Amino acid sequence: MADSDELTARLSDPAWRLSNLYQIVTKGQAADEDGALVQTFTPNAAQRKLLRMLHFRNLILKARQLGFSTLVCLLWLDTALFSREPVSCGIIAQDRESAGKLFAKIMFAYDRLPGTLKAAFPLTKRTAEEIAFGHNGASIRVATSMRGGTMHRLHVSEMGKIGARFPEKAREIVTGSIPAVPESGIVIVESTAEGASGRFYEMVRRAREVSEARQPLTSRLNSREWRLHFFAWWEAPEYRIDPQGVLITDTDRAYFNELEGRLHITLDARQRAWYAATLHGADFAGERPLMWQEYPSDAEEPFRVPREGCYYTAQLSQARQEDRIAAHNLG
Repeated sequence: MADSDELTARLSDPAWRLSNLYQIVTKGQAADEDGALVQTFTPNAAQRKLLRMLHFRNLILKARQLGFSTLVCLLWLDTALFSREPVSCGIIAQDRESAGKLFAKIMFAYDRLPGTLKAAFPLTKRTAEEIAFGHNGASIRVATSMRGGTMHRLHVSEMGKIGARFPEKAREIVTGSIPAVPESGIVIVESTAEGASGRFYEMVRRAREVSEARQPLTSRLNSREWRLHFFAWWEAPEYRIDPQGVLITDTDRAYFNELEGRLHITLDARQRAWYAATLHGADFAGERPLMWQEYPSDAEEPFRVPREGCYYTAQLSQARQEDRIAAHNLG
């Protein structure tokens, strides 16, 4: 097979394109001529799992920093580039700064395409939040809201935070933006949790009820129902550190042991060390409800809101076990 024929065959494979075609800014070690740290995007284990299980309506409850926003940015770019139809792709971000960062991911990947591909996929529009392509009329827009018009692909980033901080915007998304996507289109709503209330919580609760009561979502007949995708911290291979020097309390051990028994998993020493170091580090300072929210172990944990009295009782009990509270005779 000639090289050009082989390249044509590869470009017809979406999986190959997502693992070979797009460049991203990374925390890696290789610097390009401009001094930016870049690498070819390759989906990680969590991202590959999502791609395998993608439905028409997708709800992602997740631990932090698993890269789903990056994945969807590139997935929408790939869709717009290689679609034969004028597909419209949109991303709703929680604020303008976040929208700018997501749009920058798309433009970075497009600008780094080989010259022959860029020539084949010319831009007819390029603004601070939208691009459109001349070869097929497809477009991608990243903004804080999407009003009017049909959107064939829609990603809502950090819906939990939108619902908590901007409830009217969340209502607009649920009642206006999402219904504008046709049944044959794809919607991806992803977020970490933000308390046991709000639009995201209600969407997750409904999706769990559907999952428990019905057969798997496999056809367009139930394309309006949400498929819940949950990604726990312990599933991510990067959430491991050297256990040397990491203090793990009795409360931590009890938590890990309970988790292993209930979920039928095994947490190795490096995973336990990462969790303990993260929980007791500067970001969370031992606040377990915050850890449950940002790095959940199961789909119920991030919405667990302890009663204040019970929570502080647990904190005091842990402090006594660690000899951080001294007994005083006040008599």
